[in-house]
Amino acid sequence: MKYCLRKWTAILMLYFAASISACSQSENHADAANSKPPKSQSGVTRKRVVNVNGIKVELSEDTSPSAGPFSSQNKIPHKDKTIEELKKMAADNDGSAQYELARRYGIGQGVPKNLEIAFDWLQRAANAGYDEAQQDLAGAYDLGILTDRNLDKAVYWYRKAAAQDHIFALLNLAEIYFSEHSGQVSEEEAIKCTIRAAELGSPDAQFNMGTYYQDGIGVEKDYEKAMQWYLKAAEKGHAGAQCGIGTLFHYGNGVEQDYAAAFKWYSLAAAQGDADSELNIGTLYLHGDGVEADYGKAYSLSLMAAKKGLQLAVANIAQMYEHGLGLKKDFVQAYAHYSVALKKDNDYTDFIVSHKKNIAKKLTSSQIDEGNRLAEKLSKEYGITN
Repeated sequence: MKYCLRKWTAILMLYFAASISACSQSENHADAANSKPPKSQSGVTRKRVVNVNGIKVELSEDTSPSAGPFSSQNKIPHKDKTIEELKKMAADNDGSAQYELARRYGIGQGVPKNLEIAFDWLQRAANAGYDEAQQDLAGAYDLGILTDRNLDKAVYWYRKAAAQDHIFALLNLAEIYFSEHSGQVSEEEAIKCTIRAAELGSPDAQFNMGTYYQDGIGVEKDYEKAMQWYLKAAEKGHAGAQCGIGTLFHYGNGVEQDYAAAFKWYSLAAAQGDADSELNIGTLYLHGDGVEADYGKAYSLSLMAAKKGLQLAVANIAQMYEHGLGLKKDFVQAYAHYSVALKKDNDYTDFIVSHKKNIAKKLTSSQIDEGNRLAEKLSKEYGITN
């Protein structure tokens, strides 16, 4: 699948310690005019967000510097109450008080830290119907935090929280329904969850819906609807959505092709550190599409994206070395960069392989060895490994 988004990553933010401690260029640049901008090798923000008794965890197949999770979903109830007051409320089956007790035992606030007691209070709060606790208990089972991993129980509690319009739960359910490894694949249910989260105002869900319509994932491909959803998320500052709008203009999908508009939207996302937008702007400069060709800027932007682990950015740099575009022609450097770009499969693997083979024909065996050594060094520098 092709997307203008970030590669799949994972972020762990621990508030207390627990048991989890392409553009194508020929030698005469003839194919450059016909090439499309590289979309990234990754995809939808299928976000797993958990806030288990103070352990906030985001596991995201695409973690972007976007608007991110709704902070209102991370509320801390009764933070001014004493332990005695909370226990009195909890005795009356007040789920919010039980949840706060779970949090305090989890971080050792006003009581000795005790994760077993914290988990017990979390279960009580979830059973009392408190949505935050249901989401967090689902996350505990989902990720194996504070308890053994159990996806069936995770789905059960995610559904409970989702039924109360908990945005994280809706997003997490959608991710599970999309996952081929969950055993509960249902694109229809995933779309339903995502639409509901999007209707509730989640920029990540709105962005996902834009991507689904742009690429025909679970829905019929519809660029107009993709644009509508992207705009909703982009207005909230979602970098992935801004980049998505850029690709629609860049390709002329559903709109008249407009490189200047693409540049504008990519720039908004790049200002937030979006690697794909940096790469795509670099591609505009490389081809001179909508801007004056500038190999220096093309290189610097591709390098910025490459250092964020974007393989296609590394492939861009390889091409610049291969054809001497703003850089001294260097086949060893080109070979090494193509090698790094092939560390993981992506939508341009065949293209990159063919270029690497052509370069190899021009190198001696010692130069190939040199290129392989350089590739290992660059792989670590760019953070791209097998």
